[in-house]
Amino acid sequence: MNARVVQQPEFLLFQAHQQFDDDGRLPEDSPARQMLRAVLDALTHLAISERQQALTGASVH
Repeated sequence: MNARVVQQPEFLLFQAHQQFDDDGRLPEDSPARQMLRAVLDALTHLAISERQQALTGASVH
């Protein structure tokens, strides 16, 4: 399938069952939400970078 496996960054949420509010959301001021946002930003940046490299024909390592 030529899938890209990304091992880093990763996100582990300690005691996840206690981190979410009654609506199933991480509170805005939660450190876990801030960390998750950083991980998603990093993954988005990686995907965009790899897409740009693929479009320009540069090799991806």
